[in-house]
Amino acid sequence: DNNTLNMSILDEQSDLRAIVNYFRSQGHQHIVLIGESQGGLVSALTAAQMRDAVSQLVLVFPALCIPQNWRARYPKLSDIPEVTELWNVKMGRRFFEEIHDMNTFDIIGKYRGPVLIVQGDKDQVVLIEDSKRAQKLYRDARLHIIPGAGHGFKPKEFQEEAEQLEKFLK
Repeated sequence: DNNTLNMSILDEQSDLRAIVNYFRSQGHQHIVLIGESQGGLVSALTAAQMRDAVSQLVLVFPALCIPQNWRARYPKLSDIPEVTELWNVKMGRRFFEEIHDMNTFDIIGKYRGPVLIVQGDKDQVVLIEDSKRAQKLYRDARLHIIPGAGHGFKPKEFQEEAEQLEKFLK
């Protein structure tokens, strides 16, 4: 609903689970989750929860670091303000409370299907080390690194991502 003050990773997961369940109820058996940045975190967490319903997972500069980054900024729940502004977006306390004790890397490896991770080696938001760590947790994962790419791809980098995605989905 674009209400960032009430935004929540858990709500986004719930929405994604509902979408997956809808398409499965329509007879679709090959479900691929694709997420960029925070959407990558949501897709990775959802795939771990719905491992039998998700056929393939694509993570593009996945912000798997969100819980640990905010936990470092707000070590105690009492440190979290009512509103935090990030990149000119106001986010409510609930967002940070719900992920405070979440350890992404303890969860995501529960997904056992094929995974493609696409990451730029110059990303200043999501460190390449997190994508490498995630690759090791998955049973069947490939990490494609785009030299010079940051957080968000330029047209040429996006084309490279699209080519990798096409190969992965065949």
